[in-house]
Amino acid sequence: MNNWVQGLGGIFLVTAVIGCGGSSGGGTPSSLPPATKLMSLTPAQQTQLCTDVTNYTVNNISKANGCKFAGVESAVIVLAFDDTTTDAALQSACSQAVTQCNSAPPDTSGSTCDFSGVATCSADATIGDFNTCASAEVTAQNTAFGSLPDCSAITKAWITANGDAVGMITTPASCVSLDAKCPDVGM
Repeated sequence: MNNWVQGLGGIFLVTAVIGCGGSSGGGTPSSLPPATKLMSLTPAQQTQLCTDVTNYTVNNISKANGCKFAGVESAVIVLAFDDTTTDAALQSACSQAVTQCNSAPPDTSGSTCDFSGVATCSADATIGDFNTCASAEVTAQNTAFGSLPDCSAITKAWITANGDAVGMITTPASCVSLDAKCPDVGM
């Protein structure tokens, strides 16, 4: 995958929709030493990195923001299947998804990563670079999800105007830099 953030976003979106985020934040995305070269990761370290970033995401995406995203996305999907759906039905679908998300514990079982392309990373790409990018991506995710309207404000007009942008994340500069160093890494 040529877009690092798109790859990270895949984990973050899956985690947000399935697990709806966590409640305690902090830490660093990976427990591997920051100076570790990405190009030299063993298969076991690649698995560890996947586990670490998934857990970091679950614990650092705001549950409220993740559930808000799940609700809005649910309304978008409902409207996509039936363009005659009323605003009230969209708001109800959104609210039901938020309620379900809020009652579910975080779930990391659906997340998958593929770091098999790290051998092609440049020699200066490190776990520290990865941590910086992943932290910035989580911040961007929280910002994007937090800016979504509450379910009571979801309407067909809003979805029509904004549906393609729901959950869109501005690529952090640290991730653009990492993508240039590791163009073949995907998750």
